[in-house]
Amino acid sequence: MFGVLIGLVTALAVPIVGAILVLSVLIVPGAAANRVTANPLLATVVAIVIAEVALVGGTILSLAPGLPISAYVATIGFVAYLLCRLVGRLRGRGAVRA
Repeated sequence: MFGVLIGLVTALAVPIVGAILVLSVLIVPGAAANRVTANPLLATVVAIVIAEVALVGGTILSLAPGLPISAYVATIGFVAYLLCRLVGRLRGRGAVRA
């Protein structure tokens, strides 16, 4: 019975963890880059760098404590977004209007 419970919990948790990882790798870097520059080419390069740093950093950080990679990737992405928001504010870009 315990094995069935573990299987069910794992099957239900995988889509949630996957959604968090997809959000933190696809959405957050682009939003962060948009806060720093209005140039689409430069924003693409900045977003790729942020995503790579988040993925590699999350993988490396998750090796020691054994926690899931997605939590570290999401945290690094969030910190990158906050830093880009601060840089954008200091550079005078403020809030980006669509």
